[in-house]
Amino acid sequence: MEITESRQIALNTLPIGAKLLVRCKSDWRMAVVSASFEGKTTLQICSPKGRTYRKRCAAETFIVYDGAIPLLGEGVWRDELVKYDFRW
Repeated sequence: MEITESRQIALNTLPIGAKLLVRCKSDWRMAVVSASFEGKTTLQICSPKGRTYRKRCAAETFIVYDGAIPLLGEGVWRDELVKYDFRW
């Protein structure tokens, strides 16, 4: 049985360039904090087809850590992590 540490912090405490997993409609995707200003934090989210898109969140949005991995959203991320192109 594996025991993982769970803690919760606000999204605006992450530095620019920090990586996290974000829950999208049907899967979990990799994201990077790209900007933080005026009470909003902008995330760059990676699409499995190779494109990226932006999502703005309130700076006070809480993220949860599963061990050392920051998560934004609810659900079991290990089962629904999106598969990216593994050639690179």
